[in-house]
Amino acid sequence: MKALFLPLLGGVALLVGACAEGRLVDNASSMKPAGSPFNIALHGEYVRLAKAEHKEGDFMDAALFARHAAMAGKGKSVDPDGIYDRDYSRKNRGILLDARAKLLEALASGGASMKPGPMAKAQANFDCWAQELEENTQPKDIAACKK
Repeated sequence: MKALFLPLLGGVALLVGACAEGRLVDNASSMKPAGSPFNIALHGEYVRLAKAEHKEGDFMDAALFARHAAMAGKGKSVDPDGIYDRDYSRKNRGILLDARAKLLEALASGGASMKPGPMAKAQANFDCWAQELEENTQPKDIAACKK
């Protein structure tokens, strides 16, 4: 009996988790973003990522991107992926750290106010690239995010 109960319990937990993450994605999608043009654009980019990851069944990353979308939509600052929160090869971590430094430099030098749409896309795509590179199972997605 116990052997049947544990897998069933695990399946229920996954289903409940997927529903919760789905609500996060829906809530972020339906909110009217506020703040700077950069924050409004960043909200839209993170919603796009959240929906894509949710559609793939990656509920954890969908929830992460939905939380970023909600923060940006409330006019709060959202930093690019921190790199050390994920598991990479040494080579990939170095590549991402270099790319993140360039992104932060572009943001700090006024990129977000001068080119809010492209900079929001650059930040969201960087986070997408970092997330996909950690999974390292979808070469086309890795390349698309990196581009």
